[in-house]
Amino acid sequence: MGYKKINLYGTSYGTRVSIAYINKYPNRVRTATLKGLVPYELIIPFDFAEDAQRSLDILIADCKESQNCNTAYPDLAHELETFFKTKFPMSVAVVNPETKKIDTVWLTKEIVALNMRVLLMSPSTTKNIPFIVTQFNKGNYDPLTTVMLSIKKSYLKGVYDGMTLCVICHEDYPALTRLTKQTKTETFLGDYWIYRVTNSCEIWNPKKREVQKTK
Repeated sequence: MGYKKINLYGTSYGTRVSIAYINKYPNRVRTATLKGLVPYELIIPFDFAEDAQRSLDILIADCKESQNCNTAYPDLAHELETFFKTKFPMSVAVVNPETKKIDTVWLTKEIVALNMRVLLMSPSTTKNIPFIVTQFNKGNYDPLTTVMLSIKKSYLKGVYDGMTLCVICHEDYPALTRLTKQTKTETFLGDYWIYRVTNSCEIWNPKKREVQKTK
């Protein structure tokens, strides 16, 4: 387009693309804003479970230190333990906030865990977890299912599975297969993400590559 220098902005995987561009064309970059850094050394989704568990543990600790949160949720750790021990799968009827019609949401252990991980990715949504969990344990499933419908809507608008697999299966899967013996079963997310990606990529059949290093 004729630009001598450009400003880069990348979030999540976009930061990896930005880093690749900077390494290849350093004189073409004026500024680079990177949010949620994903360097080449990070093998997606190998650390997802441990990172999500660490975020959840921090939430528990922060709530205990906050007078307001600790008063409202004095035993958040136990509430979360009870929540994750729910006997899934189960189907829940919920009023769709957009259509105002009754939708049936199918809850499995894996789907619930994936949605909890999404909530933990932002402080604005993490703060809702104590309420969602305690209400769920009381039999009020609406807070969780409403959030899940919202996440699903956002996902369908901005994430394309084919594109995701093309990237992950080419750049991360070859390295991921060498790490699968290291299980993540002591986290609430478990090894589901790893299982999901490895099985999908075996079907996708990508070309292998060597793991690059960030300069």
